Amino acid sequence: MNNPGKKELFKNKIFSWFLGKLNAFPVDRKNPSLATLQFPIKKLTENQQSFVIFPTGSRYSSQLKSGYLLIAKSSKKPIVPAKFEFNSWGRSRLTIGKPYFIASDERLSKKEKKLLNEELELKFAAL
Repeated sequence: MNNPGKKELFKNKIFSWFLGKLNAFPVDRKNPSLATLQFPIKKLTENQQSFVIFPTGSRYSSQLKSGYLLIAKSSKKPIVPAKFEFNSWGRSRLTIGKPYFIASDERLSKKEKKLLNEELELKFAAL
């Protein structure tokens, strides 16, 4: 499994080494580039690997961004919504939703992206 991480996490050599062992790769969130999206698309297309991606760009945001749509559409791999929750007793729960595909060979319009983001929000709410 590969996981994107903000590039600032890779500045510390020991932590960078640890993240590398987790197959994480740095992402410049302030200046995103096409290469940021091409890497996971290439890995997903070539292999049977998966990625953990926060579609909001962060664990602390609630506004969905559309990068995950481009990755899923271009790689022809499913989106699998998941929710990880901690409770006050130190226990946690992972809830995994049903996989679904972005079924479009065309470029997604702003309206389509908005509708797909709304669909994902509903899927998260249902978990």
